[in-house]
Amino acid sequence: YKNLLKDELLLFRNIITSADLYINKINKQNTFLENDDKSFTQKHYGNLFKEFNEYHYYVEPFELLNTRFERNNIIIDDVENKVALDCGCGGGRYTLALKKYGFKKVVGVDYSEININTAIQRSKEKNIENVDFVVGDVLSLPFDDNEFDFVFCNGVLHHSRSISKGFSEIVRVMKKNSDGWLYLINKPGGIHWDTVEILRKLMKDVNPEYARRVL
Repeated sequence: YKNLLKDELLLFRNIITSADLYINKINKQNTFLENDDKSFTQKHYGNLFKEFNEYHYYVEPFELLNTRFERNNIIIDDVENKVALDCGCGGGRYTLALKKYGFKKVVGVDYSEININTAIQRSKEKNIENVDFVVGDVLSLPFDDNEFDFVFCNGVLHHSRSISKGFSEIVRVMKKNSDGWLYLINKPGGIHWDTVEILRKLMKDVNPEYARRVL
């Protein structure tokens, strides 16, 4: 019992520290890309997503979408008459999952032309209609105010240079009193991410595409 109390105390301290870091991150420019640039990010994720197999591209995203909506009590009424935006759609996995979920139309927007080309190709392979893909910046969305009934942004804004600006853009394009989904990674921790950070430093001079294929 004493050990359990120690674990709870450690967890609580970590939550407090994490909250402070998160607040600071929202209120200033994102430091995630200090040694990076947009071209590297879009190339990295573009090449990563286009290699996804049938299951990881078409099946898994729909399963995750349903699980996350259920866990967070997200119920979208009259979904068949609503238009959704996948903000920072990557290769379009969740865009197509949202369409399968029942939305009348879904638009995916991403900064990477590689991702958009992948998304268009994948949607054509399955003859999925009423899905559009647009090249655009999540910090300056190429859409009108109050345009979408639902905005989905999954694991995107922490890769941008300003979480707060991205959030403002999401709110701007959403219709009044509509719903959305926003998922952020604050400061990844644990053995997995610590290892990733160490490997990034050790392998900084290795061609990323080569490393990805080897590992």
